[in-house]
Amino acid sequence: MIRAVLIFVLVLPAMVVAESISLPLEQWKQMDRGQKVIELAPLKKLMKAVELAPDSSINIRYPGGDQGVTWAGQLRDWLVSLGVASSRMILEPGSGKADMMVLEIQPGAPTQ
Repeated sequence: MIRAVLIFVLVLPAMVVAESISLPLEQWKQMDRGQKVIELAPLKKLMKAVELAPDSSINIRYPGGDQGVTWAGQLRDWLVSLGVASSRMILEPGSGKADMMVLEIQPGAPTQ
């Protein structure tokens, strides 16, 4: 019993729960050129999570189609300009909504 508790206590800090952040297309479109991307609330939350978990990866799940691919590429480029290595990001079609990207922080390096 003590061994099981000890294993749980030692493993618990290593277990990082994936965090999911939604970025609505409408919010992205309303950003004017003078506004900093980092001022968008979902991206503030993402950057904070990335800072707290430097060994994490980011899954960018975007809507299918050309618009979704373009949007995901723009976001990836902005994240790179903010200091996030492109090797930490995975772009995946299929956010589940035509007007939403889902950004998932995963523990460890990208698996794709």
